[in-house]
Amino acid sequence: MSDEEPEIRMTCILACGRRCYDGAEAWIRGGGVPGAETRLPDDAYVVRGGLLTPEDVKRSADENGGFWGISVQSAPGYSVRDLCREGQIPHGKIRVTTVGRVRALGTGFDVVPSPGIGHHGTLLIPSRPISDDDAQHVSSVFDSPVPNPARQMGAAEGASRLMRQLVVDFNNRDERNRVRLGPTARERLRDELAGARPGELVQLIDTEGNTCPGVLRHQDDRWVVEVQWSNWVDAPDPEEPALTGGVGSRLA
Repeated sequence: MSDEEPEIRMTCILACGRRCYDGAEAWIRGGGVPGAETRLPDDAYVVRGGLLTPEDVKRSADENGGFWGISVQSAPGYSVRDLCREGQIPHGKIRVTTVGRVRALGTGFDVVPSPGIGHHGTLLIPSRPISDDDAQHVSSVFDSPVPNPARQMGAAEGASRLMRQLVVDFNNRDERNRVRLGPTARERLRDELAGARPGELVQLIDTEGNTCPGVLRHQDDRWVVEVQWSNWVDAPDPEEPALTGGVGSRLA
């Protein structure tokens, strides 16, 4: 890394006025965020559970560890299968890219380690709220959806009782495999969470239609959900074009 690069990178991350200064500065200085001792190499795989349409990008973006973007799994030297397994990605389909392809999108796009399950990272997106162009760029930088190579659980029917329904991002999970509701998600779900109590059973759904029940918990002035992963139900498969991009060779 050149002497000039840290200053340039801090400028591009902070120019949009986002509240991610502390996280960005810690990453640039080489510490402060768990797992952020080194910059991720360009050839590191980046895995995201689900179909990740442009609308998914816009709805899923949130803050984590001081960073603004979407949750992914990424680490140097790990195969796609290992990232799916250690990140316990529940989705039936995944999408894959590399850190280098994300960076090639331009100023402000990157992948950095951030707190969470497995090799959780945040794909940084320069616009806040996410612009239509940025959402399309992020969605397009991933290869076409492929089956999750580490998928082990079956699709059982969820609980049938009437429950509070929360639209969440199943990729955004903490070290205990609980779904996190970040600041943006909490604001979006303000009405749905009104009157909610810790220990309440809720039905989680994402923008693709994947569903799973879970139990609300309140910790450190924020909501998390202990998900009952054995009751995961996949969304119906949409009609998809033929898969391209040669991802199959990366799954081993």
